[in-house]
Amino acid sequence: MLIGVDYHPSFQQIAFLVEETGEYSERRLNHSDGEVEKFYRDLKLRGVQVQVGMEATGYSRWFERLLAELDFEVWIGDPAEIQARRVKKQKTDRKDAQLLLKLMVEDRGDHTPQELADATNALVTAANKDPSFGGVYTLYNSGAPSLYVDIDREKAEKIGLTPTDVFSTLQLYLGSAYVNDFNYLNRTYQVVVQADEPFRKNQEDIARLKVRNASGEMVPIGTVASFKYQTTPYRQPRYNLYPASDVLGAAGPGVSSGTAMNRMEEIARQALPPGFEIEWTELSHQQKEQGIPTLVIFAASAIFVFLVLAAQYESWKLPLAIVLIVPMCLLASATGLSLRGMPIDILAQIGFVVLLGLAAKNAILIVEFARQKQDHDGDTAEEAATSAAKTRLRPILMTSFAFILGVFPLAIATGAGAEMRQSLGTAVFSGMLGVTIFGLLFTPAFYTYIRRKRREEIPRSAAIDRSAAEGIPRGAAGAPWESPS
Repeated sequence: MLIGVDYHPSFQQIAFLVEETGEYSERRLNHSDGEVEKFYRDLKLRGVQVQVGMEATGYSRWFERLLAELDFEVWIGDPAEIQARRVKKQKTDRKDAQLLLKLMVEDRGDHTPQELADATNALVTAANKDPSFGGVYTLYNSGAPSLYVDIDREKAEKIGLTPTDVFSTLQLYLGSAYVNDFNYLNRTYQVVVQADEPFRKNQEDIARLKVRNASGEMVPIGTVASFKYQTTPYRQPRYNLYPASDVLGAAGPGVSSGTAMNRMEEIARQALPPGFEIEWTELSHQQKEQGIPTLVIFAASAIFVFLVLAAQYESWKLPLAIVLIVPMCLLASATGLSLRGMPIDILAQIGFVVLLGLAAKNAILIVEFARQKQDHDGDTAEEAATSAAKTRLRPILMTSFAFILGVFPLAIATGAGAEMRQSLGTAVFSGMLGVTIFGLLFTPAFYTYIRRKRREEIPRSAAIDRSAAEGIPRGAAGAPWESPS
């Protein structure tokens, strides 16, 4: 059983929300007659856990001392702050949590706040059962005790009152109203009117507050209004003009934020009743509404590298010996992230783009030297590629390991923002290891294959051009002949 406690200075009462077997009941006690202490001691004997939410007043200090004596876990403060501190403690205990997500559950069907709270809790419960999330919670609560004033508008009209008159009186006495300023001793002070605390403590005091009617008579508010206690949200957020509740969470270990968001949308379609919808907000909204997909950016980067190399070598095939190593370095990078249980997030994707250039740099060192050996020295493709790999081995290892050791601190970063640095560092670190190993092994093989295919095509095309220049018909002596199939 769990006891939720909320203290209200305006009523001088303590509201207890008791949960037993999934059902809630409420009990109110006055703080001054000893009932609270007796009630708490009874709870202690029954082994009940108590969590307290109250405003930071002198009474909250008294509650804190009382519950400390009874060995209860105490949470003091505004209900929103209490929930935030509890969530922060849970997140501290869960070191797996990462990649914060935030969405709003919108009430688009004119439901009550309690129905909105039930729908939100159903979504949170369903999401916490899914391994894609490391913890989902909501700060929305419709159980804050409040006093509801129901105005009999017909009766008010008969005695010369309007609802505006009643509302203005309640605002003036229970809230406050600014009148003007006055100067005293060279300082400016505000004049604010409000009913004194002894005259607005409870329901009977509020009913005795008077409002002037159209005839100039003072009419007690209790004449035209009835009062009842009920629970309402301590705050009611709105999103896109709809009543809404906020839901926060984190992707599970090894799950990217995009995957977690897609999974949350599927859960929302199943868990939310009709009339409720979700919308992403803050950074989650920006991620969902990104203009250009990451795959398009990466593909454009690869094409740009290929076109630059094609212009440099004046060939469409030779750049393939360089670009073909890119998928292997991406495989190595993704493997490193997977071994550390990290998702492929936006920082890892930035690392992929960096690896594209680094992989091309190492391959260029081999391909350029091999091309020169083959064109100038007359070596075969195999001899040129082998010689280039041996000659450029030391420069490749020096530059590669200098970069690998440079990004290693990112991979083991600690402190604030460490998860972002670790993601980028791990992607680049493991990718560069793959570039160094696979590049030395496969770049010569890719070069040999592409240049061998080119060598096979050159004699055939040269013979065709020579035959056309001499006017020899196809199939004649010395001309290339294709046997009919």
